[in-house]
Amino acid sequence: MKKVLLGLIVLTALATSCKKEKSTEPNLPGSGADGGGNFQPKSKNSYWKYKTTGSLNYEATNTSTGQARTVNGITGIVYTSTSTAQAGTTEGVFGIKDHNYYMIQKGDLPNSGATFDLSFLYLNDTASIGYAWRHDAGQANGIQAIFEGRIVEKGITVTVEGKTFKDVIHSEVELLYNMPGFGEVSFTIYDFYVAKNVGIVQIITTGDPLLMQGLKTSTNLIDYHIK
Repeated sequence: MKKVLLGLIVLTALATSCKKEKSTEPNLPGSGADGGGNFQPKSKNSYWKYKTTGSLNYEATNTSTGQARTVNGITGIVYTSTSTAQAGTTEGVFGIKDHNYYMIQKGDLPNSGATFDLSFLYLNDTASIGYAWRHDAGQANGIQAIFEGRIVEKGITVTVEGKTFKDVIHSEVELLYNMPGFGEVSFTIYDFYVAKNVGIVQIITTGDPLLMQGLKTSTNLIDYHIK
């Protein structure tokens, strides 16, 4: 059962627990891919509220603390998250390096004893359509995680929960685990829709038909405010 749960670790990658890392006050350029990113605003007290429906149903709100943190050589901004799926407040880091956008997660899976230390590479804001990447992303419960992604669409317009967003990049990211005795095994595919000057507006999550059969969720931005 723990192996199956691994595929859920970054189901939205927006509301998992993180251990404390060394933090500093922000000292990043004001805009651009390495300074907070036009596709991931970083200003303090900006917030994004999401609704997840499908195989799981809950709401989560992410708020920028404005506080910089460097994890594994990637500097980003700490975001706190509250969710109807669990009590309390958790943390995550959105990091940007060399035009690559990461969600950095480190902590423990609730009620399982499993640990994870993952950097989820979900976007490159200058890459052309068809550009692909492979990212060794760390471990979950001692098992190596790999993210393989590609840019599917650029400059598109999407409507999410009645709101229309322009200049959106669509990326597709597959989560694989290097399972002992089996090799690399696919668990989930994430379709990210990321809007310029807004951030992530939608994530469609689809489980592997063998290992995560029937898993299908849509995580939609329902409210936000950029300070």
